[in-house]
Amino acid sequence: MPIDSTEVRLAPNGKIKVAPVGTPLPTNATMTTNAAFKDLGYADEDGVSLTPGVELTDIMMWQSAVPVKTTLDTVTFEVKFNMGQVNQDTWSLYFFVANWANNFGQAKLIVPSNPGSQEKALIIEWTDDLQDDVRLVIPT
Repeated sequence: MPIDSTEVRLAPNGKIKVAPVGTPLPTNATMTTNAAFKDLGYADEDGVSLTPGVELTDIMMWQSAVPVKTTLDTVTFEVKFNMGQVNQDTWSLYFFVANWANNFGQAKLIVPSNPGSQEKALIIEWTDDLQDDVRLVIPT
């Protein structure tokens, strides 16, 4: 494959949005997202990293120096980012779906002692340096 600098894309900024699982998802990169998707605001300068992973197990036999079979054990996809803004949405997400209460004009964060699932639908959007809109939708 030849070296081609026109195939290098930069994603200088974007948006990270979360919503409850089951929220209607956008079907293309430019349609308006459902209002249930909350924009998490600023992420730190490293942005978002996307890391696929695969775990394999080699099946070895006494008569062979190389694996006779390889099984696929798990496939993972890690999304990592550091939230830069502090507000009710980001704190609730960070503290395991905590709830907020208004206590005589002061906000009170109620962190559950036995939090349930933290499963959310996630959308990561960015416009690259060629002005192409990109949207990654992770429904669960």
